[in-house]
Amino acid sequence: MVTIAKLNTGANEAFKNKVNQFLCDSPLYTDIKFNDDPDQRKKEVAYIRDDKIKIDIYCIYCKKESTFVRFTGSNYYETLNDARENGVLSTTELPILLKCQRENYHQYKFSLSFTKDGIQKIGQFPSMESISSNDIAKYRSVLDKQDYSELHRAGGLASHGIGIAPYVYLRRIFERLIYQHYDRYKSENEEISGFDQLRIDEKISKLADYLPEVLVKHKAVYKVLSKGIHELDEETCKKHYPVARAVIIAILEEDLQRKEKEKAATALQSALQKTLSELGDQD
Repeated sequence: MVTIAKLNTGANEAFKNKVNQFLCDSPLYTDIKFNDDPDQRKKEVAYIRDDKIKIDIYCIYCKKESTFVRFTGSNYYETLNDARENGVLSTTELPILLKCQRENYHQYKFSLSFTKDGIQKIGQFPSMESISSNDIAKYRSVLDKQDYSELHRAGGLASHGIGIAPYVYLRRIFERLIYQHYDRYKSENEEISGFDQLRIDEKISKLADYLPEVLVKHKAVYKVLSKGIHELDEETCKKHYPVARAVIIAILEEDLQRKEKEKAATALQSALQKTLSELGDQD
């Protein structure tokens, strides 16, 4: 999921955030509308056409988070104008090139089209699915094979403009994460009577001390996922998918940090015991 790096530009922050989220988190053929106010609309169009868009997002080439900045060199604009004059590019089309600040040859490309009252995304490389699937690779160690596959599948479906189906996978993952921590609970305590029959919020309450804080704090995401599956339409699901996914990712991030902390503590204890043994000072 994209993070916005703030810049002092003509357009307001809300619109800049909206555009940057739109570029990296929205499937093809989605659009955003310009402001009805003529002055604000002019600033928004200028931001899309010319401003130095800056985004913090996962780089699939660096294999880590990076900052991407819009390339606005004179050669770029000359090529753009030539393409329009020669009919290769329509006057309504606007390509946007973002370059990784670690390595300039790491590039993300987007193709937008101006509509009557806004802009529409009509192309992207690498795909949203490629970015999101690389983004989750580090969570393999805290997900079983099925959960990892379904998280990847949810991202793929969302990248192709499918709204409801990704919610099914995210909700299944959420439920299984609770049971994963219940297994840890049972390794130290007796089983909770009737656990399988409890509602989700009751299960979370029973396991609060064993679950990631993010999961407990944002347990309402389960209601969002359930409502998406049973009540919401495709467009509404697509609109709220990035937030629902962000909660799942935050839960996995907390699990990963806990696992790495435990691993580091074990390694430190082992190293200390080895040192004490070599010094003949082991108690």
